[in-house]
Amino acid sequence: MKRLLFTIISAMIAISSHAQFVSSFSSSYVNEVKSKQAELSPNTKRILKQEGLWADRIDEALGTLYQHNCEKKLQDIVAKRKEFKLIAAIDKQEFSENTEAANAIIAENKIMHFNQSEVNSILNYTLDQKNILALALKDEENAYQDGIRYFSSLNNTGVSGKIFFPFRNPDQAKAYFFGKDLQEHLKLVQDVMIQRNFDGSNSLNSELISAIVPIPSIPIKLSIGSTITQVDEKKIDSTNIGKNKLPYGGLFNATFTYPLVFTTINTGKEGHLLRIYLPMEYKFNIDEVKDNQPMANSYSFSELSSMAFFSIDLVRSDKSLSKMNLFLGLKGSYYFGNEKFADRIGRRDFSLLQFNTGIKIADKFTIGFNIPLKSNYNSLLESQAASIALKFQPGI
Repeated sequence: MKRLLFTIISAMIAISSHAQFVSSFSSSYVNEVKSKQAELSPNTKRILKQEGLWADRIDEALGTLYQHNCEKKLQDIVAKRKEFKLIAAIDKQEFSENTEAANAIIAENKIMHFNQSEVNSILNYTLDQKNILALALKDEENAYQDGIRYFSSLNNTGVSGKIFFPFRNPDQAKAYFFGKDLQEHLKLVQDVMIQRNFDGSNSLNSELISAIVPIPSIPIKLSIGSTITQVDEKKIDSTNIGKNKLPYGGLFNATFTYPLVFTTINTGKEGHLLRIYLPMEYKFNIDEVKDNQPMANSYSFSELSSMAFFSIDLVRSDKSLSKMNLFLGLKGSYYFGNEKFADRIGRRDFSLLQFNTGIKIADKFTIGFNIPLKSNYNSLLESQAASIALKFQPGI
């Protein structure tokens, strides 16, 4: 119990100190905004202001919101430019015959960003007028692209991410963990992982619910998951089963994650993106839950960990999307549990160093290996097996 209290107090002190640093770090944000605004063209600023995507004083939350709004408007303007080209090919006489015919032509060409009146006006434009509109649409597309780059450069979680403390508000954390939709406060079944231990046991792990805890300056990701293990108890004793489940959690597990460091670096002529990620995690696990059994009498343990994680893109489709990347990770964990945990494992607390590597494909499929390297509990290394895992992320 003393070790648990000491661990929790140490974590709280570290997070508190980190929050104070983030506060002072954020005070230089205004100067950073001013310097980067000078890089934007007057035309880009004009269009962003017209669309309500501009403010002389931009904080982190507003910068993140503007970035995602630019991304949505960019999708719309790209679609609009395609439709404009389709409209130019429509027969003017046929379109203007009657309302029913016009509606049929609009539906046939899947024109959604121009109404019937606008289509009719475009068809009656002179060539110079059409060219002016085409240039205006192109300027608007360029402005949104510039806006995305600008706001992304202020938002440390993007392709232009900088080192140190990316999450200063919950919106940034939601964007990083859950993607581009800021309406996503939580995710259901964020990933499913099938794991095969080299001792013959199999595990199925799923992150069932993920959410961002909206704590100012230190937003934390909370994940609730479950791990089911299938073993041949005639070949593997209960002690080794317990040891091999340590990296993947119990039947019920809750994880709190906060990135201490995140950065991205463009490397080489092809601009391969190198990501460096250092999270701090606390994971609580319960296993062997039985009916009418008090929670205090169940098998439970906790893991306090940190990982140095590196990934580099091997194949990219554009500046922001990775088709395939290689990752390496070195994870240090401190495990501690209740009496049942100590009886099963042989010790109440110990440390473990693990090595992870693998390949992630299309930001959706991951093939990884986990190898235990070192522990202050020698018996753990002698019995714990390396494992291979396949992870699928249906929510992406």
